[in-house]
Amino acid sequence: MEQEEAVTILGLGYVGFPTAMHFAESGVKVYGFDVNEKLIEKLKEGQIPYVEMKKEYELKRYLKEGLFVPTEDLKGAMEE
Repeated sequence: MEQEEAVTILGLGYVGFPTAMHFAESGVKVYGFDVNEKLIEKLKEGQIPYVEMKKEYELKRYLKEGLFVPTEDLKGAMEE
């Protein structure tokens, strides 16, 4: 059985979030870790807290397809 490609991005700020979106766009499953629980909640709801990043449509699609998994559980993200 072939293993699914996946990466874990540590920090979903101005660098980590666009990096996560790039990997998801390429079809790679992304576990996005951040310690900011409010940020993780917003991302799980499909909301981007950064005004200048207009990627909500893509974010919602990647969430639905399971390509982007925002989490505050670093151990769980690394084990996947």
